Amino acid sequence: MAQTFLSDGALLAVTAIGAAFVTWLTVETAVKSWRRRPVKVVALTTYPIKSCGGIRLRRSRLTAAGLPFDRHWTLVDLSAQDGTNQLPRFVTAREFPSLVTLKVGLEFDDGTVEQDAGLKDYSSSAGWLVVQGNGMSKELRVRFPKKIATAASSVQFTLWDDSVQGFDEGDEAAQWFLEYLTKSGGPKKIKGTNLRLMVKTYPRNSRCRVNNQDPSFVRPTDPKYPPPREPTHIDQSLFADGYPYLVLSTASVLKIVEIGGALNSEQNMVERALSESRRYRPNILVDSDEPYEEDKWAEFSVESSGSKGGHATMYGVKLCSRCQIPAINPETGLPATGSYPLRTLMSNRRGLIAGKPYQSVMGMNTVLGAGEGSVVEVGAKITVSDRRKVKGAA
Repeated sequence: MAQTFLSDGALLAVTAIGAAFVTWLTVETAVKSWRRRPVKVVALTTYPIKSCGGIRLRRSRLTAAGLPFDRHWTLVDLSAQDGTNQLPRFVTAREFPSLVTLKVGLEFDDGTVEQDAGLKDYSSSAGWLVVQGNGMSKELRVRFPKKIATAASSVQFTLWDDSVQGFDEGDEAAQWFLEYLTKSGGPKKIKGTNLRLMVKTYPRNSRCRVNNQDPSFVRPTDPKYPPPREPTHIDQSLFADGYPYLVLSTASVLKIVEIGGALNSEQNMVERALSESRRYRPNILVDSDEPYEEDKWAEFSVESSGSKGGHATMYGVKLCSRCQIPAINPETGLPATGSYPLRTLMSNRRGLIAGKPYQSVMGMNTVLGAGEGSVVEVGAKITVSDRRKVKGAA
């Protein structure tokens, strides 16, 4: 009988290949097991200050401008002149990555717990915006709502291609952020800037509120990406990049982690998806059967938990383009040194937006179609009624 003998080196190689295959199969099985769930909301997050930490909500109202308090504040550098209109410009974690590590909270005078901030409204509530940062001896406390007599005291500045208005929260807030960014971002980077914390609010003698149609206060979404049906209101955003909601699925998050080689079978898939999703800053994180399924959601409904029941209708209008912010570790504020996640995104999630072959995407920019004021909560069911075709990734 013929016998085949393997050298020690060949035997080790075969063993290593077998072990690697078993590890891959175990991870793939764990991920697929996690994906076999009905489509539902698994997290609702509002980000009061642009680029800073978010607040997980257990339930929230849906408004034309997003979840309550979302991007109601932003940092602006009064010394920076935008090249187009010579206005000051907004500042984010793109310039100061350590902003993502700031813990932001909301305290309400009536005792409402932070997880129910989504049921409140900036203009009709009273409380404190609270910001905590590593290395800071005291927290920053900003009173809201800000009392504004007239629009004359507003500051005009640039947010991407839009000229927007905000109101300065004062010297104490500005000094706190200056100190924090000097310590965490380095004095060279902060030198020469004039950072101010701005809030989106309205004069007392104005009828302006979140849904007011006065063009001097409303910032409509991009008309180049209209919803499939006419909404019942003007969709808008406060200081978000351009849209009131970002929807993302756990399956998409885990797939990028898996491709990037940063996933193992011993991890809790729920916890890992929730943790990694912070890189992409979604407002509505959903559980879906397949990665990137939200790319196709032209129209979907979210089950409402309010007294009247029913549902809210939402439209996915544009895939979310990605910059370097997902590479910033939300715990440390430090950029990634390996291929995950930016190179992983570029290899697997680019070429999906017409005319932008080298732009990676993750998540769907979404607007509210109908059901303004509907209350949704974690666990709400998602029903997709209209899907669009999405070309394959480059």
